[in-house]
This record gives sequence, structure tokens and C-alpha cells, in this order.
Amino acid sequence: MGESCRLDRGLLAGKVGVVRAVDAKKGYYQVRVGVLDVNIAFADVTPT
Repeated sequence: MGESCRLDRGLLAGKVGVVRAVDAKKGYYQVRVGVLDVNIAFADVTPT
């Protein structure tokens, strides 16, 4: 948690965010992009 990442798909594709939480059972990261928290699949994120 706290790592920077780039979103690869969806409305926020190309934006950089910070990982706030990990849900390994469901396969999602909770990522903060600006003031917005989004849940995004592991496959749709690239570490930066």
C-alpha cells in the first residue's frame, strides 16, 4: 500500500494514483486518484 500506479483501462485510464487497500479475495486494489477512491482489478493497473 502507498505505491504509485497507473490505471490502464476505464474512465480514468492513463491517470496515476496511490494504492490505499488490497482485496486479494476479490482481486481488486482500492486506488486514490486525486480526491476519488476507485476499486480496480489487478490486471488493469501498472506500477510506476
